[in-house]
Order: sequence, then structure tokens, then C-alpha cells
Amino acid sequence: RGLSVGANDVSVCNLLGEMIMPVKAEAPIRQNISVFDVSSLAPGIYYLEMRSAENTFRAKFVKSAGQQ
Repeated sequence: RGLSVGANDVSVCNLLGEMIMPVKAEAPIRQNISVFDVSSLAPGIYYLEMRSAENTFRAKFVKSAGQQ
């Protein structure tokens, strides 16, 4: 079962669950592949949160110091 979301239903959150920034896809969301610009984030641990009317999906990711 997939999660179908709109552009305003995706955000980056900190470890406390606070929204850091809403996410706009750099490329159209298709075939389960999306590109997001996180270059403005400081190195650290974050969650990418996607919400629909029925579900919420949260994936943890790490931004390291050398990443753009």
C-alpha cells in the first residue's frame, strides 16, 4: 500500500518532531523517486515526513558536513 502525497504534505523535521522546513520537490514525484534540496540544513539527524489524509510516513536521514 503506497502513500500518495501532495507537495505541501512533505516536510523536514528535527529530532523533537518540530518542522524545520516545508519541502518542495526539485523534480516531479514519479516512480517513487524525488529530489529534495537540503543544502540549507546544518549537519545533523532529521526526519523527512510525508502526510496524507490516511497515513503519515517518517524516514530518518543524516546530513553530513561534506554534503551539499
